[in-house]
Amino acid sequence: MITPGDPHLMALGFTAEQMVKMVSPRGGSKNLEAIKNNYDALKELGFTAEQMVKMVSHIGGSKNLEAIRYGSDVLKYLGFTSEQLVDMVSYDGGSKNLEELKMSYYVLKDLGFTVEQMVNMVSHNGGSKNLEAIRYSSDALKYLGFTSEQMV
Repeated sequence: MITPGDPHLMALGFTAEQMVKMVSPRGGSKNLEAIKNNYDALKELGFTAEQMVKMVSHIGGSKNLEAIRYGSDVLKYLGFTSEQLVDMVSYDGGSKNLEELKMSYYVLKDLGFTVEQMVNMVSHNGGSKNLEAIRYSSDALKYLGFTSEQMV
C-alpha cells in the first residue's frame, strides 16, 4: 500500500501535503495508487502534477484519473480544453460527469449548448445528473420554448 511520504511519489514531485490531500477522502489509498499507475500517461496528455492532485482528491478520485486517461482525447477532439476537463472531473464521482458528457454531447450541441455551458452544467457533485436530465427531457423543454440559456 502506498502512503503519504511514499518515496516513489516524492520522486515524481508530489509533496507530503499533496499526498495527504489525495489520501484524505474515503478510499484515498486507491487515489495514491492511481497517481502512481497513471502519472506517466497523464503527463504525456499534458496534465500537471497540480491538476492530478485536484482531480484525484475526491471520493472516487482513482476513477476520475482513469476517466481522464482514457477519455480526454475524445473530449479534446470535441473542443474541450485540458483545464475544462480538470474542472469537470474534480468532484466526488467526477468520472460519471465525463461519461455522461460523452453520451449527451451531440444532444446538447443540437440544442444549441456551447462547450462552456456544458462545462458549467456538469462541473458539480452530481453534475452528470444535470446533463442526463436535459438529455431525457430535451424534446419537452424545446416544446415548452426553453432556450439553452434558460436550461443552464
